[in-house]
Amino acid sequence: MNYLIVGSFILLVGGAIAIYLSKKITKPVIEMSHVAESVARLDFSKQVEYNEPDEIGQLATSINTMSQQLSQNIDQLKADIEHRKQLFRNITHELKTKIPKALV
Repeated sequence: MNYLIVGSFILLVGGAIAIYLSKKITKPVIEMSHVAESVARLDFSKQVEYNEPDEIGQLATSINTMSQQLSQNIDQLKADIEHRKQLFRNITHELKTKIPKALV
């Protein structure tokens, strides 16, 4: 009977420890998954909040760096596209403008 009580107690404590550790490990991975989904939708406002010096922390840092770089590159591309549009508008306007006879 004592073995049954001790075994049940060990099983409960072991189960509680296993649940705690699994949640501690999976929580940052789930958060990284949500941030990666946001980046895929071009929403760069979210960052992974995990600052441990382990492999998961390195992955979190990499995801944050990738998100920042993508955001900067997309902003630069948008600015380049706007500059090209403006250049095209200016060239089109100049081609439509008549040349004065004094210059001919």
